[in-house]
Amino acid sequence: MEDSAHWILTREYERYNNIKGACQRYRHLGAMEALLIIVGKLNSDEAFDYKSVVTTKYTWYGKQKPFTRKETYEEHILRLTDEFLHPNVPPPSPTSP
Repeated sequence: MEDSAHWILTREYERYNNIKGACQRYRHLGAMEALLIIVGKLNSDEAFDYKSVVTTKYTWYGKQKPFTRKETYEEHILRLTDEFLHPNVPPPSPTSP
């Protein structure tokens, strides 16, 4: 079953990246979420474990300022899908401001 889930997740991930409309993109995100629940990567009974993301915020005068925020639903599902599809690739190291 893991092989078929891997194949379907790969296909959904590719389709997600090729679609422009927001409605269709969320449809593929929902499919990826369901498959992640089936393979045990997500638990449907618990709240999502959103990670903190360090980004750059620009001030009114154009200065760069580090800013920490929670990842979005879209980023969360894509990160978990990527971790499932490529388990041996280390996550990118956070950049220091």
